[in-house]
Amino acid sequence: MTRPLHVAFIWHMHQPYYKDDLQNSFLLPWVRLRCAKDYYKMPALLDGYPSIKQTFNLVPALVAQIEDYVDGRFADVYLDLARRPVSELTIDERAFIARWMTESSQIRRVRQYPRYLDLTRKREQAWPRAADDLAKLFSDAELRDLQVWFNLSWIGPEVMAADAQIAELVRKGRDFSEDDKEPVFNVHFDLLRKVLPKYRELQDRGQAELVTSPYYHPILPLIADLGIARVARPDLAMPRRLFAHPQDAAEQLRLGVEAHTRRFGTRPRGIWPPEAAVSDEVARLAAEQGLEWMLSDEGILARSSGNPINRDGDGQLMQPELLYAPYRVQTSGPPIQLVFRDGRLSNAIGFEYQNSAPDEAAKDLIDRLHGIQRRQQDAPLLAVIALDGENCWDFYEGNGNDFLHSLYSRLSHDPDVKTVTVSEFLAEFPTHRSLAGIHPGSWINANFDTWVGDQEHNVAWELLAEARDFLSERERQADAVAELPAARREVLIAEGSDWFWWFGRSHDSGMDQIWDSLFRLHLRNIYMSCQQSPPASLYQPIVKEAESSASKRPDRKITPKLNGVIDHDEWSAGGYVDVTALFGAMHPPKGAIRRIWFGHDDHNLYLRFDLLGGERAARAVELEILFSASPGRRRDDNRGTAGPPKRAGQGDFRHRTGLSPEGAARRWRLPARVARDDAGGWRPATVGGPGKLR
Repeated sequence: MTRPLHVAFIWHMHQPYYKDDLQNSFLLPWVRLRCAKDYYKMPALLDGYPSIKQTFNLVPALVAQIEDYVDGRFADVYLDLARRPVSELTIDERAFIARWMTESSQIRRVRQYPRYLDLTRKREQAWPRAADDLAKLFSDAELRDLQVWFNLSWIGPEVMAADAQIAELVRKGRDFSEDDKEPVFNVHFDLLRKVLPKYRELQDRGQAELVTSPYYHPILPLIADLGIARVARPDLAMPRRLFAHPQDAAEQLRLGVEAHTRRFGTRPRGIWPPEAAVSDEVARLAAEQGLEWMLSDEGILARSSGNPINRDGDGQLMQPELLYAPYRVQTSGPPIQLVFRDGRLSNAIGFEYQNSAPDEAAKDLIDRLHGIQRRQQDAPLLAVIALDGENCWDFYEGNGNDFLHSLYSRLSHDPDVKTVTVSEFLAEFPTHRSLAGIHPGSWINANFDTWVGDQEHNVAWELLAEARDFLSERERQADAVAELPAARREVLIAEGSDWFWWFGRSHDSGMDQIWDSLFRLHLRNIYMSCQQSPPASLYQPIVKEAESSASKRPDRKITPKLNGVIDHDEWSAGGYVDVTALFGAMHPPKGAIRRIWFGHDDHNLYLRFDLLGGERAARAVELEILFSASPGRRRDDNRGTAGPPKRAGQGDFRHRTGLSPEGAARRWRLPARVARDDAGGWRPATVGGPGKLR
């Protein structure tokens, strides 16, 4: 009798940590929206195919965010603005919705809804625009339609077909009322409540294995020792300050295992290392947590074993027994088993089949699996297909549902292919192969170039290392015990892989400044949790494009009249920082300041603060100003003398006192004059450093 080919599908479910814990607010909406479109659909599909078994990796940080939504312990920036009646929106909130609730017109999901597509194209044709102009781009009716469609379009087609209210909204298509919004959000939260119980249900009935990851999705080899990136690339440019905290890697693993066990009632046997990134140290740490197996990529196997993964002209492996088998690794502690994904099969689902008819794509995958099965000899083979469980469906017709139904139906009736969980296969067929060591690398080119080596990567790693060293110092201080858990949590969040993914030249999200700002927010929270002022460097963009789009250097000297009246011609040659643009989609406009103008002449430094709300902003505002120097820049020689700012170097302005090369500000006082532009005149004030306008 012919032995069937064993196939393990492993779906990776992950979102970065979008929550600002200090504000208890979700700054980006993707956890909620992905639950509406993908995270419930993937396990629910298996209800119709009881013989199909799957393995799901649920990253603990994603699980925690879903739980926060379900428990109601949150604010959601995008949800709050979508729910708000259009008549109550400020100018800045209208601009925010116009910019960030219109997606790309090239997205398949957007293109299938004519009204949403029209509104998106209208914004694209008008972009870029200043916030004031963007706020006026859409009428009230158009803006309300955007509030609805941004959220409605993320509901999966199977839910749209089954829910009469949602189906009616899709049919209606435009001119939505305020009352039309709530049914959409009701569906979102209904699916959020169902997601985790559904995975638990599949686990408990034996149809799915649930595995974990390190809690905040860090690249473990780099957290343990950033220098290991040079094993694969000896010439890789590295940060001046190398991050090396193996204790953090161990803690991320421990927290992940513990959280998974609490939520799903059983200890995980397997682990998906983020980005399939492994090393000998990671294998040891995972084994010490009692984990039995972990996943990596075929490129890692080739470099670890010294045996290339060769394919014939049809893409079939010349030696399938090399890849389609688990390997035992004896660490300095307990042993652990590794399984390696077939990159060709995984990428076919991830990137190729979206361009094919669903039945043709499903048939092609089955044919490839049959080709492997025919080459199977004595030992049973395990073909591992592992990929992100949500992102690829964005590019499929019908969110990939037709493809998955066709694939699962074929697999259910195919005697030559048997789906299994990884642990099920390992229990039935003991491992006979072993590796002496593991090549350190990821599933992208078997190296770490995607996360370290570019200038922006390295700046981010240096900022993280500085913040981590700050925390280490606080941990040695007896009076800091109460504040440490929150600060430590922020460090672990900032160690996540996603920040570094978007910093590189090889990836452009179209929202890179948002990731940049969110990463620096978590780093600032480390200091703020310890009641310390964050370094000035954490208020400066890492991504160059973010800085240029949100700021302008002075063109020449300016001398505006200090008469309490804003003359825009007097300030047009000055520089500015657009505060709301720097925070982009993460923070809707709130607080006080919208834009800061600055300039100088031979005697004075001029600052102008444009407040949010324009003429409606007539209210008491307290300003705190911190002047700081960049590391390595020289100070004025007359550092003991108080006085006005003076030129210290090309493009830099420093007060004669109060600046250290490390960026710490000392106290100083400087006379100034301040007024609102509608107050009819300026009044004397004193600037104390770092202090307030008084």
